[in-house]
Amino acid sequence: MTKTQKRPTLLSIVCIIGYVGIAISFPNIFSPFIKQLGIGYPALLGSIISLRFISLVGVWFMKKWGVILFVIIFIVNEIVRTMIDDVSYIELPVSAILSIVFLCYYRLMDRNL
Repeated sequence: MTKTQKRPTLLSIVCIIGYVGIAISFPNIFSPFIKQLGIGYPALLGSIISLRFISLVGVWFMKKWGVILFVIIFIVNEIVRTMIDDVSYIELPVSAILSIVFLCYYRLMDRNL
């Protein structure tokens, strides 16, 4: 049995910022620009947003898989956005900062589900 860590305040604040970002980006799935990119892109964007939310839940509960999933989704999201020439200059630094903060607390997190 492992000892559970108390979630640091900074991690709580950063997770809440991430949840707000997800709430803001969710309506983008239904935007006309996204629909013009192709039939599969709204599903891909919806999957990325959903997996980002799941990863934040993992980080909220201090799980290492949440950090790993967040970093993977961050990289995939930036690759996809670069391919369609839709780089977000606000989302990129915010997601990078979130990833760095999560990685700083990675050692304190539990690897069990």
